[in-house]
Amino acid sequence: MDSQNNLLQNDVLILDFLSKVGYCQERHIVKLFELHGIEDNDQKVARKCIARLAKKELVIKLSYLQGQDYFILLTKTGAKPYAIKPAQKLILNTLNHDLILLDLFLCLKGKHPDSIIQTDREIKREQGLVGVGVAKVPDLLIDDNIAIELELTAKTETRLREIINTYILTPDIQQVHYYAKSAAIVNRVFKLARVSPKFRGFLFKDDVTQAQEIFSPYLSMSGSVSVEQNDNSGNGEVKCGEVFGARAVTQTPSYNVVGMFNLDDYLS
Repeated sequence: MDSQNNLLQNDVLILDFLSKVGYCQERHIVKLFELHGIEDNDQKVARKCIARLAKKELVIKLSYLQGQDYFILLTKTGAKPYAIKPAQKLILNTLNHDLILLDLFLCLKGKHPDSIIQTDREIKREQGLVGVGVAKVPDLLIDDNIAIELELTAKTETRLREIINTYILTPDIQQVHYYAKSAAIVNRVFKLARVSPKFRGFLFKDDVTQAQEIFSPYLSMSGSVSVEQNDNSGNGEVKCGEVFGARAVTQTPSYNVVGMFNLDDYLS
């Protein structure tokens, strides 16, 4: 019997999701089910679906670290209806980035259920971009005009400037949202991007879904944001617990920025 037959709606939901993101963990499937209104013991339902798909050899379950949640990947059979090549293995040097991006994807999908959110995998497939050295695409793209970038490690000044300039010169991209765990990284993005009203910056500590907006052309200059942040730039632990808004940064008239944003003042 064809393994694609007799699939339940929840099974198809998982396969569709994996075709977008490459791989995920059980907790992401649980969240996916929550977003689709599957509230009757989400975790139990998710495990049954994953086990059924694994039995049909449409997905594989892969353990990476003992004591941590397993990963779920499409098999070649599972990927065939989507005409894609499945992820062959976990990409260890981007694993943390990929997992945080999945959390952000699901969070944004929950907030904007009617929007089309594409992953970088989808964009690259759509544009025929394969192999090493391909053109930069957003980590996520919302409705073809809002680019999402997740920055966990500092790029070189040249590379970051190149990416920001590309976004500035791309008329189809109306907004660019940068998410970072490092105050230093957010500050570098701000310094380079403040010439354009396209950019917004978000800072988070442990949970990207709780990121706080730090700079934006839409924020009132009288607003305030309180941030306590561990900096990952190699300068040791840095706490940015000051209240932004005490004084405004107004180098660009069209770009209202919450004040006291020069986080270099807090880096030791």
